[in-house]
Amino acid sequence: MIVLRTCFLAFLSLLSLAPMAKAEACVVLLHGLARSATTMWLLEVRLKDEGFFTVNESYPSTTTPLTELIDTVPPLSIEKCDDRHPIHFVTHSMGGVIMRGHLARHQVEGLGRLVLLAPPNKGSELVDTMKEIPGFDWVNGPAGVALSADIDSIPNTISDAGAEYGVIAGNLSLNPLYSLLIPGGDDGKVSVESTKFAAMTDHITMYVSHTFIMNSADVTDQIIVFLKTGRFARSDE
Repeated sequence: MIVLRTCFLAFLSLLSLAPMAKAEACVVLLHGLARSATTMWLLEVRLKDEGFFTVNESYPSTTTPLTELIDTVPPLSIEKCDDRHPIHFVTHSMGGVIMRGHLARHQVEGLGRLVLLAPPNKGSELVDTMKEIPGFDWVNGPAGVALSADIDSIPNTISDAGAEYGVIAGNLSLNPLYSLLIPGGDDGKVSVESTKFAAMTDHITMYVSHTFIMNSADVTDQIIVFLKTGRFARSDE
């Protein structure tokens, strides 16, 4: 009887542990325009160290229209979370516009929090200046051209659904020529003002560039804090 009781208790223990394999939160990472999943690798490693399950996939950012990316890219990554909840999202640049657009059209079961790194939420003034230059659309594709700051552009016409959005903007420019074309503080590609939108929960500006914002240890610290608490550790707003 003792042996049977021990085996039974061991079996119950295994059953109780089985759901734990998928108990950790999932974090979906979405890179920006003309980038790949490789650019989010350092951030992914840190998130894994914090106990998050991560999904970091490349998508065709320069060959597919933005409206199509909005509908098709997030579900492919969400599926790889494999029933883990909540599902958080950390995005870079255009990846943030994709997620905002997706949530405006589609419901995500088990939605967690979102951190948008340097998102052109009001479009990019730089795109408006450079989209007429020959070759711009060839390099950046239809999605890049769609990131206009025009009032009727896709970023400016997204009807945001209820979600917890944390936005991290950069104010370190590695391209002074680009910065001359961008009003106010900027990260070399996107103005600080353009990263803001009405539905955001919290906003912080940090001394990082658009290109390397996702590699900053300080930025990663803020991402983790927001995913866990819904607020940044400090705020300049």
